[in-house]
Amino acid sequence: MGRRLYLENDIPIGGTAHQEATARFGTDPTSSAPAFNCNAHEFDNLCTADAGFLTSIGTVGLPLTISANAPLVAVQLKERAT
Repeated sequence: MGRRLYLENDIPIGGTAHQEATARFGTDPTSSAPAFNCNAHEFDNLCTADAGFLTSIGTVGLPLTISANAPLVAVQLKERAT
């Protein structure tokens, strides 16, 4: 019910919305874009480091979660580069 109420509200042209869960992570390539390490299933050199990796949209912005995930992705990239 809460989701229905949210989706029925119009956001004015000057309003903003958080774009999250657009490339959800998971173990199945048919239902997720990146794996749990935020690495794309089909491309070894493609990672997700923004809010797209989240499995659902949060009730508030998630800058701390995104900020905590980005260094983990960076460490992976660095390890692969060396």
